[in-house]
Amino acid sequence: MYKLALTREERKALDWIGYRYFHGNELYDLLTECDMQEVEWDSDQTITFSIPENIAWSIKQGFDCENNEFACLDDWLANKLRTFAYSIDLDTEAPD
Repeated sequence: MYKLALTREERKALDWIGYRYFHGNELYDLLTECDMQEVEWDSDQTITFSIPENIAWSIKQGFDCENNEFACLDDWLANKLRTFAYSIDLDTEAPD
């Protein structure tokens, strides 16, 4: 299980991306399949997502397709997402 914590402001930035890049609505769709601690996406609270390995790999593959560039995001959030992607064990084969 992987963990990713996002503040309300960080989630708003991903909402703003929308369908322009993977790290918008496609990332939202994957994250909302995960355990969100019974907190709504629009909540003011920080949400720590518990991400199963198969979804983590889907997220990593989506980030890789965009060369981990995270267009239109500030450096802090872009680095947080890169760190998450790099935390996925690269020596393990992605699940089918």
